Amino acid sequence: AERAPADARSLLERSIALDATIADAHYWHATAIFSTINDAGMLAKGRLAGQGRSALERAIELDPDYIAARIALAEFYRNAPGIAGGSMRKAQQQAESLLTIEGGQPHGHRLLGAIAMSEKQWADAERHYS
Repeated sequence: AERAPADARSLLERSIALDATIADAHYWHATAIFSTINDAGMLAKGRLAGQGRSALERAIELDPDYIAARIALAEFYRNAPGIAGGSMRKAQQQAESLLTIEGGQPHGHRLLGAIAMSEKQWADAERHYS
């Protein structure tokens, strides 16, 4: 996925077709999609964003404690425009979910701090970063 994300996308799609119950395959599929999204035309970007988001949601559905997938989904929601599915509320939900997962707490607080900063809630940001 790091060296040839377009090739990785097609291989991961084949992998998922063989066994759609592997959370890692969905996570890496999303990673490959997002790695190639800037090479796509404007109309294709929206479709790819939806596919990437769906792949992350599926990875979390299969493994609710999948920290990397929750981080990626929170970042997607935090950074995507609303028309592409972005939502600070959904980003916050993913970040709060990380607080309940062993090993996910630092990531949840980092994300909640970033969300608070973007909303100019400085005391909340400081609390999460501390």
